[in-house]
Formats: sequence, structure tokens, C-alpha cells
Amino acid sequence: EDNTGTESDSVSALESFYTLVIILWCCIFTFCHFNLQKYNNLYNINNGLGTVSKVYQTHKKQTVTISVEVRYKTGSSKTLSKEITVNPVKFTDFSSTPIATYFYTGAISAYKKYNERYLNNQTLFSETTKETLDIVYYAFIVPKSDGSVSFQNVSYLDEVRELRNHNVRILGCVNGVGTDTSTAFKVITADKNLRKTFINNLMDMVEEYNLDGLDLDWEAISSSLKPIASQYNLLCQELRAEMTRRQDEGGSPYLLTMAVPASSYGTATDRFDFATLNKYVDYINIMSYDLNDTTKASHLSPLYTSKKDNGYGFGAVYGVNRISSLGFDKNKLIIGCAGYGKAYKVTSASGTYPALGTSGTLTQISGYDGSFKSGTVYGSTINQLIKSGKYKQYTELDSNGKVVGSYLYSETDKIFITFDSKEAVMAKYEYAASIGVGMMCWAYTEDTSDTVINAIYEAKNK
Repeated sequence: EDNTGTESDSVSALESFYTLVIILWCCIFTFCHFNLQKYNNLYNINNGLGTVSKVYQTHKKQTVTISVEVRYKTGSSKTLSKEITVNPVKFTDFSSTPIATYFYTGAISAYKKYNERYLNNQTLFSETTKETLDIVYYAFIVPKSDGSVSFQNVSYLDEVRELRNHNVRILGCVNGVGTDTSTAFKVITADKNLRKTFINNLMDMVEEYNLDGLDLDWEAISSSLKPIASQYNLLCQELRAEMTRRQDEGGSPYLLTMAVPASSYGTATDRFDFATLNKYVDYINIMSYDLNDTTKASHLSPLYTSKKDNGYGFGAVYGVNRISSLGFDKNKLIIGCAGYGKAYKVTSASGTYPALGTSGTLTQISGYDGSFKSGTVYGSTINQLIKSGKYKQYTELDSNGKVVGSYLYSETDKIFITFDSKEAVMAKYEYAASIGVGMMCWAYTEDTSDTVINAIYEAKNK
């Protein structure tokens, strides 16, 4: 058996073949060669040594057949074969601060267009990114009200799944954000038979695409389509049971995670029963972004609650304290970073933190391709604005001198941009590491400058 992927451990698996070959060679052998009947490149032989690729390992035992063909001087030949068992995939355990990111295929065209590394060598992930990440959520899996599911885009799944060879687990993210997908979640979770169909379809997809679990993203704010705690409990309980049924012992279990807003209404007890979910869910990704007030120049993704932005008063720390107080283990929480910014047009600015907390309107910044009418600004565009010399960066500190959040402000253009700066991300990592929670980003592909992942790498290795 070979479940480590190392060359040295595979020698014993071929020992009997080597012995046979040597005997035949000494007696009547002319030459022989090894032939591996590959199972999706799962097991590879190079120079007589076999290795297992984690990319193709599943959460069940698999068998591959290797064979040796012996050709005799008489012209006849014989093929001898042996099956090798490959154990379920086994990942290194997480640290107390696991690092995750959402890989949103809807923004991949922007990443490919603006990211400097991709433009230079067409790679989606740097070597330091491969070293830093523990989990990638591939978004999205789209559910329908009949329980059927489909991937929105699988074009980049092969390249993302290559990260498994770097000990990164790849999960499918199930969309429950928009009207149609939120409706699907509500309808499905209310019906026992639909739940069973939905769960089977999801797990069939996990097996088909060789994933390491699922992330549930039912988060609709609409009161008519919001998550229903009792129904969500049943979905997670039954999904966890099916995950357990479909995995063999000895490997890393499937992961079940979910995304939850870092706000009072987003964490309301009629939406989520955190004490019950704690029995079935491995991690909650706290969406500590999109926390800005759309009518005021306020922080998008603050760490601590701001006392100066006239916003809603939420943040990553708020989310951790809120969800853990409602019965979910703190060490299974993951705080969020924003891989994008939000731009406001403001009319006035003054004080230590100019424009922060003043009335504003979300705006598109003229002349910049990575800026949109929704106010969203991608990472590389933020870097361009900084380099223009027209914008100054400000970082709000609370009364204890701790980082709340960062923003840019142009006195000339009267534009305020809230975003997660390098300093803000590093402060989040220090907080997360100090209390033993993880970090994630929405979304890797929107952070076209790699600011968030590079700042995490620096904070982790400083």
C-alpha cells in the first residue's frame, strides 16, 4: 500500500516484481519494461519508483494495476500484474489559524487581465500562495428547487485542484445568495425527500470532481428567503451523515463549512441555531465584509467596531464574539477579508480621518477599468490609484491603538475608498492567531493585486 506519495514508501509495493525480474533476467531474459495502467494519473512510476498524486486521491480506497512485460529470446512474452491499494487522501492537520479563500469564477477574467504574475507566466497561484493556503472554496455550485445541482463554471477546477498536492483542500461552494438559489435552499430544506435528493446530488458532484467537501452559502438577507434555523439543522445533520457514509477510514474526513454574515441580523437565532450546527459543521466562515453603510463613507471590512464611520457597528471581532456566544466553538471560526474595495463620492472631509463617516454615494471611478457602478473596486485598481499620487491612505486606530480599518481619500476628486490594506490584513492575522481562529478572503479572483494573500503570507512568516 502507498498512501504517502513518497518514493521511498512505494518500493515495497514493487518488491516482488523486482525479485521476479532479476530472476528472469539472470535466466532467459532479453529485456523488460514496466507498464502502469494509470487511473487518472493517480499512481505514477518513474525510474522504477512509484508515487501517488494527491490531486487524484479520493476519500475512498482505490486500486491501480501495475504490470511487467517479460520478453524472451525465443520471441514469446509474458505479462505479470499486481494490484496496488492507494489509501484515502490524507492531508496534514490544520494549524490553529487555517487560511482559506473563495475562488470566484465570475471574476476570473479580471484576474487574468490585471494580475501581473498571471500576465507574465499564466499561473493562477504563486509559490507563496500554495504554501499559505489550507482551503479553497470553488464558487459556485448552483442549486435548483427540484434538488438538482450544477457547477457554474468548471473551467479552472483542474488548476485549482492541483493545489491538493500542496496540502490544500478544495471544497465546492453552494450558492444561496440570489433570489433563485435562496428560494431553492428554502424549498429543498423544507422537504425530506428533496433534502435527500439534494444531498445525494451534491455528494455525487463531490465524488465526480474529486472534492474535499462542501461550503453552504445560504445567506439571503430578504426576510422571505432568509435561512430557517430548524431546516438548516436538518440539512447539515443529514449531509454530515452522508459524507461519513461515503468516506473510508484512514483518510482525512470530508469538510462541511458554511458562510454567515458578521452582523446582528445575519446571525439572528431564527436563521441559525449555532449550538446545533456545532455538532455537524467543521468551520463557519464569518463574512466580515460588506459591512459598510451604503449611504456613508464607512469601513467595508473592519476588524474592530469603528467609532468614527457612523456605520452599523459590526466587524470581524463582533462576528467572532457573537457567533461563539451563541454556542459555536470559537476555534472553528474563520474571519473574512475583502479582496475588493468600495468607492464613495463625498461632498466634505475634515479632521484626523477625513471623509470617514460623512454622507456619500457609491460610485464608479472614471478612467479605471477595474471600478464599477456598484462602487466595487478591484485590487489592482486600488494599487493604480495609490500610485497616481492623488490618494492618501488612512488607517483608523481605536482607543487602544488597534487597527480598525483602512481607506484611501482623494482631496482633489472627493472620493473615499474603503478596502483591506496590507496593514489591515496583517492586523487581522495577528488577532486571528492570538485567539486561534482562521482567516479567509472573498474573493481571490477579485484581489487582482494579491494584496490579501501576500499580506497573510508576510504576517504568518514575519
